[in-house]
Amino acid sequence: MKYSVKSMLKHSSPYVPKERWPEYFLIFTSCILGMLFNLGLIILFYTTGVPLLAHVSVVSVFLWLCAMIVNYRGKIRLAISISTFELLAHTILGVYVLGTDYGFQYFVWAALCLITLNPQVNKGWVIFFGSICLVIFIWLNMVFPAKTNIRPFEGFEDIIFVIMIVVSAGSLLTGLLVMKSIFFNQQHKLIEFANSDALTGLNNRRFFYTFLDSKRINKREAVNFCIALIDLDHFKKINDNFGHDVGDDVLVELSTCLTALLNNGETLCRWGGEEFVLFIPYVDLTTGVARLNNIRRITTKRTFSKHAL
Repeated sequence: MKYSVKSMLKHSSPYVPKERWPEYFLIFTSCILGMLFNLGLIILFYTTGVPLLAHVSVVSVFLWLCAMIVNYRGKIRLAISISTFELLAHTILGVYVLGTDYGFQYFVWAALCLITLNPQVNKGWVIFFGSICLVIFIWLNMVFPAKTNIRPFEGFEDIIFVIMIVVSAGSLLTGLLVMKSIFFNQQHKLIEFANSDALTGLNNRRFFYTFLDSKRINKREAVNFCIALIDLDHFKKINDNFGHDVGDDVLVELSTCLTALLNNGETLCRWGGEEFVLFIPYVDLTTGVARLNNIRRITTKRTFSKHAL
């Protein structure tokens, strides 16, 4: 398969499940920014007479490209490992050659952010890697001098320092936002799972109680509504004669039929077994009964063609 930045920008990876898209796009964005940043460093270091760091930046561009490709292939863990290695190695070399005045050491926290994003790294390993990053950060600031004999940006140290802080802080903030997005996405899925019926896809009894509470339906409100319990007659015979799998198919097909008949504002839930509950708002008893009889007439005429029932 051919890879191009254009195709990766235009389409999400077919190898990455939807629930991992926040991680995928963070790594992808980091790879693009990492390549652009290092391309700028190549030009900057060559023009200022620091070929060693220019060559290091060339290797960094290659590593970020590799990380982007494996990330596109769905190997997010490997992409994070490559990105983390590049950040830490480049940080240490940058401080070793130029000193701490330029702020290269702050990219350690961006590396920690990438490690934290790895879903296969448990809390214990995150604490361990966090401690390693802290040790590296302290080591860089205490062991290496503020300035070395190589001073390509003499007179502009403060400007370069601010740029490094902004870039590293931006990476950290982006990672935190992605982690927050992942948290809310997982929370939403848990709520959806708790409120959904696995067979029919309808909301379940738990949701219905919450739904009524959210609508604040009580005797103090002058709102007419109808709640109807829908039950399939002789459903046990279907299970006994055709098996439970066929019975499940009938329930799914019936739920699809009932859902198609709903008007705006009406809510259908599976109550349990072959029972469903229907909430019809803003109707009196006469209108509600007429509405339910109409639904009953339509569904009783329905032929379940899949099993000719």
